[in-house]
Amino acid sequence: MKLLMRNDSLRLRLTQTEVDRFAAAGVLEDAVGFGPTDDEGLVYRIRRDEGATTLSADLLNNQIDIRIPAAEATEWTGTKKVAIEAQKDIGNGRTLNILIEKDFARLKPRRSDDVVDKFPNPRSES
Repeated sequence: MKLLMRNDSLRLRLTQTEVDRFAAAGVLEDAVGFGPTDDEGLVYRIRRDEGATTLSADLLNNQIDIRIPAAEATEWTGTKKVAIEAQKDIGNGRTLNILIEKDFARLKPRRSDDVVDKFPNPRSES
């Protein structure tokens, strides 16, 4: 699961296997370590939430917790729908943009690209 952050935007990209695991378990988690102990890292997770009415994200104790409404999660994992997105008011006139998307293969892969387990690009000619 790729985590991309910039300014007030949070984006996650999931491979086919990760989407399948999320569909089955209702949760998917990954982490980035910054030191030898567990508290020296950043954990990020998405989870299907029966009580959620909109896509939302919170940060607490080095953990980014993203909740996806159950019906929206089921639709996204079970169809060709590419992404789920929402905006969250974070105060002081600022908005957090949240985007969760399926990871597609590039139309023109770079040598360094890992194309294994990516979704076929809908714009490809095959």
